[in-house]
Amino acid sequence: MERAVWVNMYMDSLARAERLARELISWDPRVLVHYEMLGTVLLRRDDFRGAIEAFRKHEGGGPATASRAAQIAVARRSGDFRTLDSTVSSIVRAPRDVGELQYGLELQSAVLRERGQPGPALEAARRFHRVVDSVAGRPSRDPFVRLPEALALLELGATDPRAARAAAKLFNDMATMPMYSEPRMARHRVWMWTHEASALALAGDTAALPGLARRIEEQSLLSAYGRDQRMPFYVTGLLLEARRDWLGAAEAYRRAIWSPTENHVSPRLARALLASGRPAEAIPVLQAWLRGPLDAANQYVRRSEVHRLLGEAFQKLNRQDSASAHYAWVRGAGRPAPSGAQ
Repeated sequence: MERAVWVNMYMDSLARAERLARELISWDPRVLVHYEMLGTVLLRRDDFRGAIEAFRKHEGGGPATASRAAQIAVARRSGDFRTLDSTVSSIVRAPRDVGELQYGLELQSAVLRERGQPGPALEAARRFHRVVDSVAGRPSRDPFVRLPEALALLELGATDPRAARAAAKLFNDMATMPMYSEPRMARHRVWMWTHEASALALAGDTAALPGLARRIEEQSLLSAYGRDQRMPFYVTGLLLEARRDWLGAAEAYRRAIWSPTENHVSPRLARALLASGRPAEAIPVLQAWLRGPLDAANQYVRRSEVHRLLGEAFQKLNRQDSASAHYAWVRGAGRPAPSGAQ
């Protein structure tokens, strides 16, 4: 039943996921971990009050308690950046221990990226890396310690090709770190090389993409993870997008998506659909993505970018109220809305 709940979240069947989670709780309300699962579903349905209550029950707390992590998740999903700024600042300024400092710096980097401040995000990411290394007493061999830095470099790469190339190198370095045993390493390499491809495309190095796509395809054959066999289509989409073949790029990106809610591809697909004059098709793609997680594959894309694309799609369809709501989210993140946005 737990797996059924997760599968329904992956496939954007959140109403059914909620029903199954509640049925699971009814079997034995004393199993507190199932309230956490329900809280996760409710978060993705934007039922923030219900989610907080479920997380309180998971923690065994009374009505006055609430998980700080849950409140942060609510703030990130709702675009409450005032709460995020205050919470992150207090964690980093006065952490209870070094573990909390690591958590605060990693979160700070993510929030700064969302707010359109990739330079400060990079500084927070590198401080996070230094703190992890200092605790271990040696350079960490965990590649994901470097992920916040790589993501900040990707953001900087939008205007600085040198940063994009630095991100590409970092993702390739992360791919070679022996984090897992084989064949799990094959899955890791595919994932890191996929984002190396994103960085190379950002740097304008499309000549490297066909070879990288072949390397990803070969490695994916060693992985049992179904997502991996789809990643060569993503790299093909990057190449077609660079050629302004929007119809071809849209088809390639569509083939690269393994879950409508959990992926890093949907915003690319939506941009291709918008560029090819199909805003009505872009809207459900982006809405499903927003119902996905804040971490995993979705952390590679800013939510403010998805709200901006939704605003653009609704504006093209002359649905100004919906467009304005999404542009307001973008402005709340500290990013400028497109010219002409209401």
